[in-house]
Amino acid sequence: MRRRRRKTSLIALRESNEINITSLMDIVVLLLFVFIITMPIIEQSLSVDLPKGKAGAMDLSKKHHTIEISLKNGLTLDGTAMSIQRLGEKMGDIGRADPKVTVYVRADEKIDYGQVVEVIQVLKSARIEAMGLVTQAE
Repeated sequence: MRRRRRKTSLIALRESNEINITSLMDIVVLLLFVFIITMPIIEQSLSVDLPKGKAGAMDLSKKHHTIEISLKNGLTLDGTAMSIQRLGEKMGDIGRADPKVTVYVRADEKIDYGQVVEVIQVLKSARIEAMGLVTQAE
């Protein structure tokens, strides 16, 4: 009986049993970069008609909170609607935990100035050290 000879060697089969994931890793890294770049750009907020003004760009890389005052939705802290009393309690907790946290105030340009001053007084009584008024770039 004649013995049949293999056309492939076992060594060649052992070397080719791996899946090449180089292109998959390239796609994953590319998607990671896209998400890292686009997430700070996307701003989740209410529609507020900001007043125009000259100011520098905001540094959104640090931890911050946003207070919004709009005609339709009233007063919100980081997207959660609340009263001025509840805002005072919440900001007091935040001020005790981290007084160096930055708070941005976004107010509709048609809002009564007294409401903005009231929010600023709440921040001052909560001992928030860094506060900024957000305006629309000219």
